[in-house]
Amino acid sequence: EGAVTDGCARRAGWRRLGVLRVYFWLPEALWMILLHLMTRSGHHARRLRWLPPWFDQVIHLPLPFLEEFIARAYRDDPQAAQETIMYLSNSTTLTRVAARCMVRVAFDTCNRARALKEIADLADELAWIPSPLPETISPLLSRVIEVSQSARAAQYARSGLARAAHLRPGARALADIRKAATLSDRRDDRDYGALAEAWSALFERAIAEAEEQARREGQIPQAYVAGPPLHPSTSVNLLRGRADLFRELEGLLLAPARPVLLLYGGRRAGKTSFLNFLPRTLGGNVLPLLVDGQELAAVETQQGIARRLAGAMSRSARESRNQTLPRWDDERMSRDPFDALLDWFDTIERETQRETVLLCLDEFERLDEIVQKSGNHAALHFLRHVIQHRLRWSVLLSGSHLLEELPAYWSDFLINTRALRVSYLSPTDTRNLIEHPTPDFPSIYTREAVDEIAGLTSGQPYLTQLICYELVEWLNLNREERRQITRDDARNILPIVFERGHQYFSEFWNLTLDEAGRDLVRALIVNPGRPLSDEQRQTAQRLERKEILRRQHDCLPEYEFQVPLLRLYVETIITGEIDEE
Repeated sequence: EGAVTDGCARRAGWRRLGVLRVYFWLPEALWMILLHLMTRSGHHARRLRWLPPWFDQVIHLPLPFLEEFIARAYRDDPQAAQETIMYLSNSTTLTRVAARCMVRVAFDTCNRARALKEIADLADELAWIPSPLPETISPLLSRVIEVSQSARAAQYARSGLARAAHLRPGARALADIRKAATLSDRRDDRDYGALAEAWSALFERAIAEAEEQARREGQIPQAYVAGPPLHPSTSVNLLRGRADLFRELEGLLLAPARPVLLLYGGRRAGKTSFLNFLPRTLGGNVLPLLVDGQELAAVETQQGIARRLAGAMSRSARESRNQTLPRWDDERMSRDPFDALLDWFDTIERETQRETVLLCLDEFERLDEIVQKSGNHAALHFLRHVIQHRLRWSVLLSGSHLLEELPAYWSDFLINTRALRVSYLSPTDTRNLIEHPTPDFPSIYTREAVDEIAGLTSGQPYLTQLICYELVEWLNLNREERRQITRDDARNILPIVFERGHQYFSEFWNLTLDEAGRDLVRALIVNPGRPLSDEQRQTAQRLERKEILRRQHDCLPEYEFQVPLLRLYVETIITGEIDEE
């Protein structure tokens, strides 16, 4: 009875305090209106310290004209307005008001930028806005700030080529903002979409002027991509030699009994690039959903894996087909994640008008890390259920391992698997990539240089682009002295290639090759005429399947490197020029 009495007393106290807060708010609201009327002609910054929150930190009811007042003050004194917004955010109950003030100030500031120099200045002017942004602020504001940083970097570029290279990411970000704004129902997102539309013309004109300047300067545009996977939005001309693979995959998806598809190839062979271009080659009856296995392996709980999988699928649906997948039941996913996912898949089937949903899991071997860490095969059981019981779903796994190279338990989950190899480019495709990475790429290679590059890489796409990338960089630095790249230039650039491609070469030596593989390739170089033992021959056959070695019939050595550039790299290790051990 005493506890009930105390509870009633506390509630009554809160009600009296609430009424008292209303009495406080009435004069504060009137004072806010008076301030607004007093400063309609200007001088808002001078009266920022007169705002009620500086005297009353506990304000729950809205104050009229507060956001507009601070936004106008920012035009006269940005520093004073910033301090006021930070004070509201950190020291009062008006955190939401502070967030809205950030939005309004940021948009007003951006909206006044009408030239590229003014857009570039925004990177410094808006640097005070915290990162990451508060949840109530549109994430598109971060993309707008990225655009301004791109414009700022372009201001410091020393050549037209560098200026264009800095501006292009900004132009792509503007396109992303416009696309996101059309899919959003938030008013501030639509405002940023309109802003991006206006800025896009400025960026396109500036890029054209920078490219013209580069032509006058005799600079070669950097058309090669040496590192990240190719994407249709940025590298539409660079994916070569995969037409047969695309056709084979589409034929398998049209078959009545669809197998599990295993896209197999060595590191940096172009598997992820192939998947990125896949939506462009598949008919509208297929909904491709690309999931990165690294993203799944970054979490440890089953709930986290399920949420990451669902989130990646939803993003991919928007990007590949501009389709919004239904929302999953997050509460159920917390209790029983994979059962909730299966129900979500049912909803996708009901609401999606596609004949086939293609679930593409890139770097699928990362699931093995999940199994090893948790000792739980639930993710693999889920994958097997989708493969066996979802007639409208097809599964494509992409990785660097064939099933026989994985732990034995994988064979219980992946049955009826069809392997598709992502191999090296043909000689014709390799030469075409070297000489014509874009349709208007200038003729900078002698025929002997093209032969040398193609011979060194044997059509390995990453290594081909890496050598060409470094040669273009070198030629632009020496443009006044040289006009063409020769065979000797292609050879002389190799130390830089080994340095810039260190991660790839290190992964080849330490991960792709095991101890037996390293011993074998050393022996092939140090003792090229010595016959292989039975154990070495088994290792050689395994490396042949990985396209590291190839067999020479009736010749010694019996096996040789398929990519001569890798042999040269191993030689540098043997001679002690690079210490990889």
